Amino acid sequence: MNQTDYVRLSLELHLFFDRIMKEHSFFLETAFMEKDKDLKRIAADFQKSFSNILSRIVELANNNINQNFLNAGEMITNNTLEAEMKTSNLSGIEIDSNITRKQIELRSGIITVNERLINNISNINRRTLPLIQNLISLKTNILNSVLSCKMYTTNYPLLITHIINEAKMYYNLLNKIEKKEPFNRKYIYEQELFWNNIMKEHAEFIRGLLDPTEKELITQANKYANKAIA
Repeated sequence: MNQTDYVRLSLELHLFFDRIMKEHSFFLETAFMEKDKDLKRIAADFQKSFSNILSRIVELANNNINQNFLNAGEMITNNTLEAEMKTSNLSGIEIDSNITRKQIELRSGIITVNERLINNISNINRRTLPLIQNLISLKTNILNSVLSCKMYTTNYPLLITHIINEAKMYYNLLNKIEKKEPFNRKYIYEQELFWNNIMKEHAEFIRGLLDPTEKELITQANKYANKAIA
């Protein structure tokens, strides 16, 4: 892996996954009972930590990412900003929407590799890896507590397992990039299988959250779930 690919892949991975990690932390925070307010605080701290990393990555990414990545819509959607503002208003939890506004304004460009950029990327990668590990540990502890009937949360056990798996994938990908290991065809194939299953579970979670009267939407969610594994 050359230095240009190292920078590009690191930036694109963080732009995709840091938002997911901070959203997972939000899901955890809102699902705890009052007696678990210490865990609420810890989840809130994770959300802030990943927000800070994402904010810095957005600064570094401007004019240093591929236009194809921007066109793919992997960072945000047209509804992200509005959804963040509405979610923050309804939950009373602060969400830094300025990051999303900056992402909307991101521009592509040819990466100009220099020592400063390489060092900045490497420092972020090395700082993020243990943070992901700590978040995985928190999620795993929560899952074990729920399964042993020692904790109540509004998150399904499968959803907690789901967000553990996504965090593990983030860690594994970032670790490979930091070690500058190549991505062979087998690994790419495994990635496709992983994400097909993830999207199936997304559809199933949507189905599980729908009111039973929403029969048309339930049917549509089932179709998406079945299509993801077809």
